[in-house]
Amino acid sequence: MTDDFLAKRKVELYETFKREPCGRLFQMELTHLNEAAAIVRMPMRIEACAVVNIVHGGIIATIADYACVYLAMMQCEDFTPLSSLSMEYLRPAIFAKDKEVVAYAKLIHAGKTKIVIEVNVRNENNILKAIGRCVFAKPLKPSC
Repeated sequence: MTDDFLAKRKVELYETFKREPCGRLFQMELTHLNEAAAIVRMPMRIEACAVVNIVHGGIIATIADYACVYLAMMQCEDFTPLSSLSMEYLRPAIFAKDKEVVAYAKLIHAGKTKIVIEVNVRNENNILKAIGRCVFAKPLKPSC
């Protein structure tokens, strides 16, 4: 990948993220993106919580997925479908105690057929809430 491709792709993906319906609903923000890492932030919102003011695990997986997807899209200009997502929830994100959750995605492997990304979800104080891994099927085209 050329520096020119990466620079253009980064701008394109930042603009695309701003239009993500679910991301907009939960006020998520893509705050960092390059070919090796992505960061997505979400302020704590009561709408993301289960009855006991704990952020629903599906929302934690969603923010993790967004960070991973956008990092995977930096690897290739073609669609890279998610083939698996696994999450381990280590401690709850609690409304009124935590101010935001932040997903930190890191590229582990970009091979001929797969892209593997690890993700950590933390609160604003860097306390680890969940860890995960996303695997994407990489299109077999010259653009990747």
